[in-house]
Amino acid sequence: MSQELAREAADKFIAALHQLEEGDEQAVEDIADLFSDQAALSNSIIMQDRAKHERMGREDIAAFWHEYRATFKAIHSEFTDITLGEHAAGLVWHSTGTDAQDQALDYRGISLLTFDDNGKIQRFKAYFDTEQLPRQRAQ
Repeated sequence: MSQELAREAADKFIAALHQLEEGDEQAVEDIADLFSDQAALSNSIIMQDRAKHERMGREDIAAFWHEYRATFKAIHSEFTDITLGEHAAGLVWHSTGTDAQDQALDYRGISLLTFDDNGKIQRFKAYFDTEQLPRQRAQ
């Protein structure tokens, strides 16, 4: 997979995430379709769960994205930098919005995506400071 194809795959993810953040209910399936059948997803909150450190497979990943959107009343992620490799993309982001209780939130992080030869996401990891978010967020 070339860096150009990695960029296209990263751009598809960003576009689908923005659709989800705008409230498009189909976007959960659109994001899940970007992942391979055996994909793994994790983030700073999931990694704290001693029983299950990552979400596995499209169904579990679709459930994660549904829960992610339900966590916020409003959310928007701005991608400030994208670093590419032949099978990977690093996305630096800044998200702002309000949580389900209408409290303002503002947090930053990095998401690392690795792709299979078909351009599907095979591993997704997001890193951010969990102290920037209220405790009830347990995706």
